[in-house]
Amino acid sequence: MPASARISHIGDTALITAAVRAMETDRPNGWVRDPFAARLAGERGIAMARAFPGLEWMCFVVGMRTRFIDDFVMTAIPEYGVSTVVSVGAGLDTRPWRLALPPDLRWLEVDLPPVLNYKAALLASEKPMCRAERLAVDVNDRAQVRALFQQVPFAPALMIAEGLMMYLPAATVEAIAAEACADNGIRYWLLELATQGIGRGTGTNAFHEIGALRAPDCLDGAAIAGVLNRAGWVSIDRRCFGQLALKLAPAGRLEEIASLLPEAARGELALPSPGNDLNGVHLFSRA
Repeated sequence: MPASARISHIGDTALITAAVRAMETDRPNGWVRDPFAARLAGERGIAMARAFPGLEWMCFVVGMRTRFIDDFVMTAIPEYGVSTVVSVGAGLDTRPWRLALPPDLRWLEVDLPPVLNYKAALLASEKPMCRAERLAVDVNDRAQVRALFQQVPFAPALMIAEGLMMYLPAATVEAIAAEACADNGIRYWLLELATQGIGRGTGTNAFHEIGALRAPDCLDGAAIAGVLNRAGWVSIDRRCFGQLALKLAPAGRLEEIASLLPEAARGELALPSPGNDLNGVHLFSRA
C-alpha cells in the first residue's frame, strides 16, 4: 500500500468515511447523496478507501448506517421537539449542509481542533441549513465532556455519536454515558451498535486495519449497550442492519454484496437475522 494510502491515525477514519459517502453518491443505487463528501475526502481519503480490503462491503455498511441515521434525525427532530443536536465526534459529517433541517435548529459539531478546522476551511463558502456551531472537545477528558453538556439548553436535545463509541476506552464510554444523563438538556442519543459477530459474518478481514486504531480496552456493541443501560439510557427505537437492509437497500445492492461474500454466507448476506439482533442504529432515551 502506498504511504499516502496508509491508515495511521484515528483522524484518517473521517477521511475514509467521507470517501465512502462520495463513492455512494456516485453510484446510481447509492445509499446517500452527499455533494460535499468528495471535497472533504480529498485525494488521500479516496486513496485510503480504494486501498481498503473489502471496500464494497464497507461502502454497503457505512452507506446503510449513514442513511439510517439521516432518517432518524429527520423524524426525531419534529417528533420529539428537538431544538439542539450535539454531534460528538462529528468528523467530516455534512448533515447540517445536506439535510433539510429547520433553520432555527442549533447543531453543535464536537471534535478535535484539526478536524473542525479542516472541515471549516473546505466548507467556508457553503451555507448550512441550520445554526451550525463548532466546539473543540477531547472526549477522553471527562471535565471537557461535562463542560460541553452543561452548554446544552434544557429544551430537548439529541446527541449523535456516529462511528465513535467503538474506538474509545471503556472508561470514556462510561463517562460520556453518565455525563450525558446528568443535569443537562440531552434527552435522546442516536448511535450505532455492532457486535463482533457481524464482522465475522462477512467472511472478510475488511475492518481489521481500522480496528487496530481502537483503544486496547474498547467495547463492542453489546458492552456499549450495557454501559448505556446502567447509566440510565433505554433503547426506544432501532433500525436493524440485517432486517431493514433486506427491505431498504437500493436496487441491485444486495446482489452486488452477495457476490462478494463466501458462498456459504450468501443466502443471508452474512447479515444477522431479526429478533434480538443488536446490530443497527439505535435511538436511546433517558429512562
